[in-house]
Amino acid sequence: MPGPLTFGEGSSVPSDRTFGTSKDSRPSPPFIRPDSSTGADTSPKDFQTPSPHHYTVIVADDNIINVQILERRLMKLGHRVLVSRDGQECFNLFASNRSTVDFLLMDINTQMPVVDGFASIRMIRDDEYSYPTPSRVVQCCGRTPVFAVSGMLRRGQEKQCKEAGFDGWMPKPVDMKRLVRCLAGGLDPDARRTCVYDERRFELGGWFDA
Repeated sequence: MPGPLTFGEGSSVPSDRTFGTSKDSRPSPPFIRPDSSTGADTSPKDFQTPSPHHYTVIVADDNIINVQILERRLMKLGHRVLVSRDGQECFNLFASNRSTVDFLLMDINTQMPVVDGFASIRMIRDDEYSYPTPSRVVQCCGRTPVFAVSGMLRRGQEKQCKEAGFDGWMPKPVDMKRLVRCLAGGLDPDARRTCVYDERRFELGGWFDA
């Protein structure tokens, strides 16, 4: 199982506003929205204290900085985080932990090495069909929730993502408070209804269905 990511000697842990670098060397947007601490979905107290629902979350992203940022934020909320760098590794992690995985946050970058997000989600859904698990979140949602988390998302792509097997999406930069509420929706139908995706507020993302 992958452990916490480490950086080389002399390097520092990236801040939440660090800019990553894509494969063509163009700067990518900040992973966490700088003003997400002022969002309206949860109070500051809700955001800073551990979540009442402690999940096992798989984070799949080929950008080491993005992974480090999200891993740190989720662990502060009390979640267990499994890290993967590509879609194939994400699937392998899911298959070997299917009885305990509660949520997946997956980059859908088509340049992600080995297997991209769209291929990975198909593999995961096929695996769920072959090996159904009675996990608490699956009992509530019908299947393991998988959110696309990417700077490549565009308005109008939600149908493509839904058909591929995603349950929701979070465009980068991520509004962290919105993500906290979306995660709560895995076990709380009321929370899920408060953060259903609305095209008029595309930048917030959300669940595709309540």
